[in-house]
Amino acid sequence: MLFIKDVTRKCQQCGKKIDVEASTDFIIYKDKYYHKSCFIENRINLKKGKWTVEECNQEIEKLIPLTKKHLMPIINKHKLYQLIADNYNISAFSTPFCLKIENIINGTYKNVTKPIPVEDLIDMWQQKMSYLNKVSVNNQKNGKQMEGLSRANYDLAILLSRYDKYLAWKERKRIEQEQIEKESENKNSQIDYAKINLQSNSHNTKTANNKIDINEILDEI
Repeated sequence: MLFIKDVTRKCQQCGKKIDVEASTDFIIYKDKYYHKSCFIENRINLKKGKWTVEECNQEIEKLIPLTKKHLMPIINKHKLYQLIADNYNISAFSTPFCLKIENIINGTYKNVTKPIPVEDLIDMWQQKMSYLNKVSVNNQKNGKQMEGLSRANYDLAILLSRYDKYLAWKERKRIEQEQIEKESENKNSQIDYAKINLQSNSHNTKTANNKIDINEILDEI
């Protein structure tokens, strides 16, 4: 049985745990985890090829985005397990369940024709939790009682059966969002020439009236 309450890794230099989900004060260097200060300490104290503090800081800046990219799948997978644990009152996950999740993510699970990103599993589960709860209530009324991992497996099967519909919904949302952004860009790029003429006329009669608010004009361009 497996359940990890937090995502920790050991610092290669000091040996202390790093909470990689909550902390930003670390980097990954050659597949090893270091606190930033520990990394500097390690590099400047090498017996051969010592680094300067400046070289350390330059390397840290390069490693920060690479570290984030490496950790994202790990953190998201932990979020998925935490989501399931919270909603199904699970204190530990069986090895078969964890293997199932891994196979679903990499696309090797039976009846799954493509990899399903862990982000999609999280999103589907969050969006459909209310529906899944209603299904559970109906099952109980019909004498089909399921709890914990049994119900999590049952609900996961429901989500997988609807994954194609979920992808179609995501695509529609993406197109809608692009359309909204495009319309917004077009609206912002349209120039109100009447306002420009008004501004020009005001400039010519500046001595008579110099109270035009330029910010108001720019807001409408």
